[in-house]
Amino acid sequence: MRDHERANRELWNRQSDRYQAEHGKPITAAPDAWGIWRLPESQLRLLADVRDLDVLELGCGGGQWSAWLAERGANVTGIDISSRQLEHARNLLRRKGVSARLVASSAESLPFDDRSFDLILSDHGAMSWADPARTVPEAARVLRPGGRLIFCATSVFMLLVGWDDEAGPSNQLERDYFGLGAISEGEGGALTFCRPHGEWIKLFRDNGLAVEALHEPRPESGAASTFYPAPTAAWARRWPAEMIWVVRREPEDDDVRERQLQRSLAYHAWATTRLIEFCRGLRPEQLKLTATGTLGSIERTLTHLVSSEQFYLRDLTGEDPPKWIESRIVSLDELDERAAENAARWSEYVESGRNPDETLVTTWRGKPKEVVRWGSLTQVIVHGTEHRTHVCTVLGANGIEPPDVSVGAYQDSLRARGVAGK
Repeated sequence: MRDHERANRELWNRQSDRYQAEHGKPITAAPDAWGIWRLPESQLRLLADVRDLDVLELGCGGGQWSAWLAERGANVTGIDISSRQLEHARNLLRRKGVSARLVASSAESLPFDDRSFDLILSDHGAMSWADPARTVPEAARVLRPGGRLIFCATSVFMLLVGWDDEAGPSNQLERDYFGLGAISEGEGGALTFCRPHGEWIKLFRDNGLAVEALHEPRPESGAASTFYPAPTAAWARRWPAEMIWVVRREPEDDDVRERQLQRSLAYHAWATTRLIEFCRGLRPEQLKLTATGTLGSIERTLTHLVSSEQFYLRDLTGEDPPKWIESRIVSLDELDERAAENAARWSEYVESGRNPDETLVTTWRGKPKEVVRWGSLTQVIVHGTEHRTHVCTVLGANGIEPPDVSVGAYQDSLRARGVAGK
């Protein structure tokens, strides 16, 4: 632990009780509010749905945000460098009847495995009181790909001007913009930290974090704060007193490749299921329709499409399906069930991270045959596309308008459901 970390810990252990006595009650009364002006989350809308997310609060203090997140179904971990602050947090969690993991730690060296969290939050917490040259890389390390870091801190503008304990911030610049870094919090060596906007952005990008937004909240006219003297509100309506960064952990190259394959196979599964569902509306005699240049009847082609995937999956995973298709033609209900099983197994297979260049030995028409994993995966999509086209050809040749199973239609269905990745 570095000198400023020890000094900050000692400072917050000394002032924790006084801080909670002065500010804890209004924060606890409205825990889902940001910054010194307590702007409600319902207004800023930064967090979306946190249910079942693994959330880390950096500098959780008295635990108000952590308790609120836990009440909404998040799996919460709160860290703070001050053991006294954590005592206040434990008491609050106990009173509210919710649970969160509380850890005494510096944010500059997080005691968590890589990719442990979906969301990291800090509201005038450790992202202000710890060195960002260390906290940002640590946050990026423990975030999962696509996870977000959201933190509220004193704005660059506020830190550049003079300060008076009664009048608040002045209108005169007193600190060098390019000299921003460690800022003394008085005697004892305690420090807070900031840096110019350009340096923040470079630090984020160097650690694989993409900037989604920089919010500069503006208080309502006449707003009051327990943190700053009354004149600060008028000043903050002219210049931002706070900043809220929202940054997202970008996927690494392996993540991008996996996501591409997942989405391609998800489209493939959707197209097959959509075609099966469409065919439920056909009469039994229509399922037996054929057309020149196709495999055969609609029901035969659909059965072949789904059953063939069972064999591809067995070759690639070494595991039999939950239930084999054992007839040349089966009901649409059974096809729907087996197709859903295939879709889930494809997702699991991609997540397993198998080497795409690995050679396998399978059986083809009773004889051993060497195949490469990437070739079999490619064949799955080619084969599926070919036989879905056969079914659509049979439908069209017999005067039945086929369903749209294009990639564009799949994207439209995702947009309609509000699903990411559209």
